Amino acid sequence: MALRLLVSLVVVGAACGGGPLEGECVPVSGAVVVANEGWLHKNDAADHVYVNNPPASGPHYPVWASYGVHDEEPPLERGQWVHNLEHGGIVVLIGDSASDAAMTEARAGFDAIPVDDECGHSRSILTHDHEMEVAIAVVAADTLLVPGPLDAGVIGRDRVVEFAIACRNHAPESVCR
Repeated sequence: MALRLLVSLVVVGAACGGGPLEGECVPVSGAVVVANEGWLHKNDAADHVYVNNPPASGPHYPVWASYGVHDEEPPLERGQWVHNLEHGGIVVLIGDSASDAAMTEARAGFDAIPVDDECGHSRSILTHDHEMEVAIAVVAADTLLVPGPLDAGVIGRDRVVEFAIACRNHAPESVCR
């Protein structure tokens, strides 16, 4: 795992940090809370610079991405899906180093995320991230789940779902559409 990610990690406590976030987020084992990088809307991609990799907050486009699977190339820009985090969304990311097993588990986890009753959809995105230094990550506002040293680069289906249920809707602006 990249040193800059390790430096910014904070041990998970009882609530997500870096707020102000709505409610408590008690994520799964192995998830970490990272320092909040703000929620500024910036039209210029050059202004989308992040300390955390992958980001869990920070500057982003004023228009957010549609929820669902984004398999296109190039993938969604970080400035698009970071805006979804601000609105309580979950993003499942597949990095360039992901194995077939890791991609299969990430997709299975994404597909199994239940509908968010408040929104009528799962409030989640699946996309690739060519800038990410880990194989797989699941991201919520100020919270990251990445494979641990014993996970062989895979985040299992059940952990993706558990993280999504625990951490979606906990953001500065909990908005569905």
